Amino acid sequence: MMKIDGQAANYAARIILLVLIPFLIGYWIVPHSETVKGDLVTNPAESVAGGSDTITYSFSHNYDIATQNKIGSVFPFANYLDFPPFVSHANLQICFQDNNSFLTYPNGTTFEPDFNWHVNFNNRVNLTVEDESENCTSASFDEKFNYDLKAYIPLSSVGNCTYNGVPCTYDQISFTPRIIAYPKWDVQYGLLQGLVLIPAIYLFIWYPIAGIVKKVRHGMMEN
Repeated sequence: MMKIDGQAANYAARIILLVLIPFLIGYWIVPHSETVKGDLVTNPAESVAGGSDTITYSFSHNYDIATQNKIGSVFPFANYLDFPPFVSHANLQICFQDNNSFLTYPNGTTFEPDFNWHVNFNNRVNLTVEDESENCTSASFDEKFNYDLKAYIPLSSVGNCTYNGVPCTYDQISFTPRIIAYPKWDVQYGLLQGLVLIPAIYLFIWYPIAGIVKKVRHGMMEN
């Protein structure tokens, strides 16, 4: 009975060292979550002419977030295991960020006005994005989304623009939008990382240690 108990304890110790400890290290201790950003959706970069009393820019876009629901290259085979319970995705947001949109005066001078973007997302959420800033809204992974962007730049934000000695008119000023949209979400891959660390720790830690112990016990000529 004692021999059987000794073998059971030996097997239990091996399971703890070779399986349980590596799994817990990967699942709990090593960082196993990150915020992932999807592909950027850029808007047309061409300049947009002004109107009679205000500069107005409008743009609409459709996008399928389901194509972006990937963990990326955290592990070489992540794309084959990128589903629960190995990997989970949560807290999807669609973000809009202005990157220094600017006006161009008739003489070629550029000017960055103070203005706001007005974003209508999926006909249900209205966002305001200030120049050189970012704003996000929640979304679902299984939905396609569309958004409308509008920029209204009043005369008070244009600055002191003159051309040939007279004040500029709006049709002489062009607007270059530099706003991007992108999805971002949280990825949890603790279970996948814990499973990966089981063979990794065995190959790189326990196996070399066992080889060293074997050589010490049986002599350096032991293979």
